[in-house]
Amino acid sequence: MLKLFSAKKPINLVIDDYCIRMADPPEGRGLPVKKLKEKAVPVGLVEHGRIVDELEFFNFFRQTMREWGVKNRFVRFYAPDSLVIMKRVTYPSDLKTKEEILAYFNMELGRTLYLPFENPIFDIHPLKRKKGSSEQDEEEGILFAVPEEEIRKLVDLLTDCHLRPMAVDVRPIGVYRYYAFQYEEAFSDQAFLFMEVNLSSVSISIFYKHTMEFLRFLELDISPKDWVLT
Repeated sequence: MLKLFSAKKPINLVIDDYCIRMADPPEGRGLPVKKLKEKAVPVGLVEHGRIVDELEFFNFFRQTMREWGVKNRFVRFYAPDSLVIMKRVTYPSDLKTKEEILAYFNMELGRTLYLPFENPIFDIHPLKRKKGSSEQDEEEGILFAVPEEEIRKLVDLLTDCHLRPMAVDVRPIGVYRYYAFQYEEAFSDQAFLFMEVNLSSVSISIFYKHTMEFLRFLELDISPKDWVLT
């Protein structure tokens, strides 16, 4: 999870090409969600996870937040699925803190680390070394990257609409975290496959021992114009 600010009691937002969803989570475990909201996004404002008409989307989003009555709330939101890159990487074993590891990959960008966009935001999930393994020069981790420009657009949008962005997350990890929290015992040492099929895409992820092993996002050859809102 990429931390932006620190706060308590956030709402959770999902912004897709075709709709916005909000969940106001419970304060305690096992309690029902306080509020669920959903609203269709006009066709052409968001395409493939990117805001293409910033002014119109701002007006639409601001009005939606007013209707939902969430002014000044802290917010967690998902990075657009189509923009998230996951890579299994190695790094020198003498790098101990996350800050050191991320600084290393910033240095390696364009040298040993190649991404399909410029100015990425990184997060790293170091993998635990197996018990009994000998000292080695490299460690392994799972690297997540998203384009800073697109995330900054969303952060600025939320801020301009009187919301307080707290963190941006990867959707499959958020889904897995919820199920692992609800069914902790069943998730201790198992492999799980999650598949989400929505109006415009399919997302597949595999987790094993609380670590994402596979992530694949596929665009469907379906336009939002082909759907009718009823």
